[in-house]
Order: sequence, then structure tokens, then C-alpha cells
Amino acid sequence: MNFSGDSPFIIQNVYPIGATAFCFSSVAIIIGIFIIIVVYRSKRTLHTCRHLLMCNSSVALIFYNVVQCNNYLHVMFLTWQTSDMSCRWRAYFSYISPISISYSYFMQTLSRFFFTILAAKYPTLITKKIHWTLIMINWIIAILMPLGSLVTEVVRFIPNAFCWIPLEATVHIAPSIFGHYVFPVLAAVGMYIFIYYRMKRSRETVRNYANSRNNSQMEMRVLRNILITVGIFLITGIPNVILIFTKMNLFYIITILAWPFGTAAVQICTIFLDRELYKVVRTMFVSRRSPLPSERA
Repeated sequence: MNFSGDSPFIIQNVYPIGATAFCFSSVAIIIGIFIIIVVYRSKRTLHTCRHLLMCNSSVALIFYNVVQCNNYLHVMFLTWQTSDMSCRWRAYFSYISPISISYSYFMQTLSRFFFTILAAKYPTLITKKIHWTLIMINWIIAILMPLGSLVTEVVRFIPNAFCWIPLEATVHIAPSIFGHYVFPVLAAVGMYIFIYYRMKRSRETVRNYANSRNNSQMEMRVLRNILITVGIFLITGIPNVILIFTKMNLFYIITILAWPFGTAAVQICTIFLDRELYKVVRTMFVSRRSPLPSERA
């Protein structure tokens, strides 16, 4: 989530900053679309509940960067759009997108909780129907949570500034930070710790140690990948946290650049960290680079 004040947070060098952020967002959009196409065309290889939620996260990342690109265009070129209502709509969509991202990774962790802890007792929890329900809940939360930025007058148009909630609006910022970031991140980390503890205990009690160990390693690898991507977002959010406490324009600019850069980095990490996805992508490029029989002769 991003927040701005009324007067201090004005972008002086609009075009270089907006163009740089636009490039990062464009890269993230292209990679996200590529991931979704690869998963869709892989037939049975990647048609799993895990990759379904992965594609949901890619959709959320694409949506975020499309919204940000629209914001960059308004700041750089569409300067005649000075309506407060138009600004509130841009703020509303600017808040939907990061919320959808944070809760999409929370849903991924919740899915692993279903598979590792509850699957034996409640097998219906690991069906695709349940995972489509998780995706629907993800987007309902994202749509409803930031409604305050749209129905109230806290967001106003400021030239050369993004349409964000002012830092002075503590009533809006405090619950927003908790609901949008603190809760999904702490809940995901808490479930990770609980899953790790339960799997460690199960390995000590299960007789078929080899199979249990292989399954545990696979689940821990998946959870590790989720935590790495969440960690990237936490790192890119550090300038935003510093901005809230210092209200320095420098961290306002860094925040604008850090988030699109972080989303592009997460999309790249998704390809390299997921073994099945990486194998499919690698096979695609290797097969295209392989010489034809006539070329070998």
C-alpha cells in the first residue's frame, strides 16, 4: 500500500521517474502474461492447484502494474484530469491491486496448510473447486477493503502527485496497514512455522521415513518459495514504512520505483524457483534453439 501527504510529496522530475517505473511495470506485465500462457498451454504438467494459485498471483501482479502504468500516464501526460472523483477512482484501484497481491500469497500459504495438515481428514479442501473459492475470496477482500478511499473525501487531486491517501489520515492508514499487510504476512508466517513444526513431528513418528521425508522436502520447498516472494515484497516495502514515519520526499520517490521493480523481480523468481515451471520454460527455449537435421548436416 502507498500513502502520500498533501504538499511535501510532489514529484519534481516527473518524466524520468515515471518512465523508469513504467519500464519496470511493463517488464512485470510481460513476464506475468508469459507465466500464465505457459501454465495454460502445459496441459497436465502444470494444471495443479498450486499453479492455479500461482497464476492468480500473476494476475494480481499484472493488475497492479496496469493500474500503476495508468497512474504514471496521468501524472506525466493526462494533466488535464484534475477531478477529485477521478483521483479517488485511481486511488481505489491503486489500493485494490496491492491488497490482491498480499492476499494471493496468503492464499498460497493457506493452500499448503490444507495439503499438509488437513488433507487426510478433509480431502475436499485440496480440490480445485476449493481453490477457485480461495481465489474468489481473495478478490472480494481486495475489492471491499479499500472502499473508504472511494466513498470518503480523504483523497484529493494534487498536481504532479499520485492519488494516494494522505499520511495525516491516521484513521484510514492504521487499519489499512494492519488489514492489507500485517495480517496476511503474519498469518502466512505463522502457518509456515506451524506446518514446519507439524511436519517435523510427523517425520519422527511415521514408519515410512523415506516417503515422508520426500513429501516433507517438497512441501518445505514450496513454502520456502512463497516466503522468498513475500520477503521480496517486504524489502520493497521498507521505503514505504520509512516514508510513513519520516515523511521525506526522497522515500516517496523510492517507493514509487521500488514496488514495480519488486513485482518484476517476483515474477522472475517465480520462474526460477518453481521447479516444474522452470523445466517447462527451459524445455521450450531449448527445443527452439535445437538445430534442424538439415542444419546439423
